[in-house]
Amino acid sequence: MGEVIPFFRSLTENTVKGYACVSVFGGGTANSEFEFLTGHSMAFLPRGSVPYQQYLRGTVNSMASVLKSRGYSCVAMTPFSGRDRNIQNAYPSLGFEELHFDKEFGELPLVRDQSSDQGMYDYIIR
Repeated sequence: MGEVIPFFRSLTENTVKGYACVSVFGGGTANSEFEFLTGHSMAFLPRGSVPYQQYLRGTVNSMASVLKSRGYSCVAMTPFSGRDRNIQNAYPSLGFEELHFDKEFGELPLVRDQSSDQGMYDYIIR
C-alpha cells in the first residue's frame, strides 16, 4: 500500500508533529473532542459520562475561547444534528461563535452511511 499522507509527512520546516492519545476508541468522539478542546481528562469523570450533555454550564476555557480572545473567528461545523451530544449548547460554551449543523449541508456523499470527510471539505471550500 502506498503512502497515505505524503504531503503531511514531507513537512519539516516550521512543523510540529506527534501523536494524540485518546481515552476512547470506536465511538465517544465527543469525549475525545472535549479532552482536545479543553485539556481536561475524561479520567476524572464517572465512566459513561458525556461532558457536553452533563457538565458544561456557562463559559468553559478551551482552545476556541483562547483563539477567540486573540481575535480569531471560531466556527464549528458538523454533519450531525446540533441536538446530537448537546453540541448546539456545548459549542457556544466553549467559545465557538458560528455553528453549522447537518441540515445546512444538504446531501453529502456517504461512506459507511456517514457523511464523508471529502464531502465536508468540498462544502467548506465552496
